[in-house]
Parts: sequence; C-alpha cells; structure tokens
Amino acid sequence: MKIRIYISGKVTGEAYLGCYKKFSDMEEKLKQCKYLVINPMRLCKPSWSWQRCMIKCVFYLIFKADVLLLLSDWENSRGARLEKRIAAWFKKTILEENEFFNG
Repeated sequence: MKIRIYISGKVTGEAYLGCYKKFSDMEEKLKQCKYLVINPMRLCKPSWSWQRCMIKCVFYLIFKADVLLLLSDWENSRGARLEKRIAAWFKKTILEENEFFNG
C-alpha cells in the first residue's frame, strides 16, 4: 500500500500562481519518491471561500491521508495550523518539509 501525503502550507494572502507552483513543485518531488499526493490547491477553486476550502481539505486530510507534510511557511498560515492540530488529533504522522527531505 502506498503512503498518501497531504501537503499543507500558506495559501491565503499569497499570489495564486506562485502558490500553485509551490504546491505543485512539492507534489512532483513527492511523486518522484513514489508517494501518493493530496495537493489542496487541486481540491479547491480560487473563487471558493476559506471556510469551503477548509471543509473539503480537512475531509481529505482526515479520511484520505496517512501523513501531513508541512511546507516551510506553514506557521504563517491559519489553515495549515488548523490542519496540523487536526492531524495530531487523528494521530496522523506529521512531518515538516526540512525533516522529510533532510532527515
């Protein structure tokens, strides 16, 4: 069974295209390592509210992911901090980007 990794990082307040690229680049790195990847930028439409996106993303985090991978900017994101608390509550493995690729 392949491990499913959910990517978490700062989205709100970021330029959409730059943010999309940041998540897509990480998705590609993880796929090259043979992981299944849940990229929240692919789950939500830019026009959706923060709450609507979080509901969908948290569903995927809880029911589809094995691991939460926190990008380096996660602490500056209300949504990523929430995702980390939820992942901990559901006893998911939580890794930070620098631990994952350097550890």
